[in-house]
Amino acid sequence: MKKEMMVGLAILTMGVTLAVQAKEKPEKAARKPAGGAEHFARMDADGNGTVNLEEFTAYRSKMVQKRAKGEVDEARLLERLTANFKRMDADQSGELTKEELKQARARMQQRRKPGAEAGSEQPVGKRQRKGAGKGAAQAEE
Repeated sequence: MKKEMMVGLAILTMGVTLAVQAKEKPEKAARKPAGGAEHFARMDADGNGTVNLEEFTAYRSKMVQKRAKGEVDEARLLERLTANFKRMDADQSGELTKEELKQARARMQQRRKPGAEAGSEQPVGKRQRKGAGKGAAQAEE
C-alpha cells in the first residue's frame, strides 16, 4: 500500500512539474532576443521601413543599458553607436534598410567565425588585451 502511494505521489509530482514547465515555455519564448525582422521592426520607431540614426541609437542604448552591470558612459556609447551606424549604412543615405542591416549582421557573423581573416575589421569598442590572440606571438618575433 505504501509503495502504491509513493508511486502515485511520484507520478503526480512529475505531472505537476511537466505542467508548470509547459506553462513557463511561452513566457521564456517571449523573452528571447528578437531576430532580424523583429529587431528591425522594433528599431523602426516611426514605421517608415527604414531606421535613422536617432532610432538606432535610442534602441541600441536601451539594450546596452539593460545589459550593463555598471554605469554607462553615455558620450562614448553614442560615439560608438554612431560609428556602427555609419559603417552599416552602405549607401550613406542616413537610414538603414532591412537589407543593409542583414548585410551588416552577415559581416559580423563572418568575423566571429573561427579562422576569420587576420585583417578582418573589428567592431568599434572590441579590443584584444595586450598579448592575447594569435597575432601576439607573431608580433613578438
